[in-house]
Amino acid sequence: MDEYVKKEEIIKLIREDKVEITPNLLTIAMLAAPNGYSVEDCYKAINDTCDRHIKKIRNLPAADVVERKKGKWIHFSRSDECSVCGYDTGKYEAPTWFCPKCGADMREEG
Repeated sequence: MDEYVKKEEIIKLIREDKVEITPNLLTIAMLAAPNGYSVEDCYKAINDTCDRHIKKIRNLPAADVVERKKGKWIHFSRSDECSVCGYDTGKYEAPTWFCPKCGADMREEG
């Protein structure tokens, strides 16, 4: 089953990583890099890489996804009713995992 995430959530994570780059990390990166690179060079390279990833994420095609509503069956003596749209199951219809009218997910989270 495919899983979907919001682009802005991923971009937010990348931006948070950019902020968390510390001088110690940059010093380690500089020592591991070939001679002639400064801390500023390493910092710029890390930021440029983050910016390139953000641009690539923004350019990804979007999936046509609709967020499914969550609901629950409200039990009455002769029927059950959808908490989202008010659909009434009637006297003989058993409640299902999804509302047949609005598509709300009636499965309990847990």
